[in-house]
Amino acid sequence: MLAPAHVHLSGMWVNELMSTMNLTAHPSGWLNGWYNSAVGNAQNSYALAGRFDTAPPGEANSTGITLGWAVAYQNSDRNAHSTAVWSGQFFAGASEWEDVIMTQWVLTTSSTLENNWGAARVGGNKFMRQQSGSEVETQQVLE
Repeated sequence: MLAPAHVHLSGMWVNELMSTMNLTAHPSGWLNGWYNSAVGNAQNSYALAGRFDTAPPGEANSTGITLGWAVAYQNSDRNAHSTAVWSGQFFAGASEWEDVIMTQWVLTTSSTLENNWGAARVGGNKFMRQQSGSEVETQQVLE
């Protein structure tokens, strides 16, 4: 049987661009944590907040758990005058190291009214659970 969604979502995650996030998922459906972008006009970590489906449909592991979060790129080091939102699904793997979060995102940067047409960028990310060095070594031994 699949553990509650908040158990699977909490932890360190890394995407294909090497950006990292630390998610804490609460039984009530709230997400919070921090996001550290490895690309673009960002510096250090930024707070994130969001929600997830606490009662996803379907049998255990057969459907994704929907989730979404937002990051305003403003912290004590830098204000990038931009906000990003991610919307996607968590899919549980055969082991926690095969878990994946598939997302689509929209990044909006402050602009003039005349340039609003080009203020948003759209893309996607695949997040994998981040393993510590000792966990990677253990996983390699087991494979």
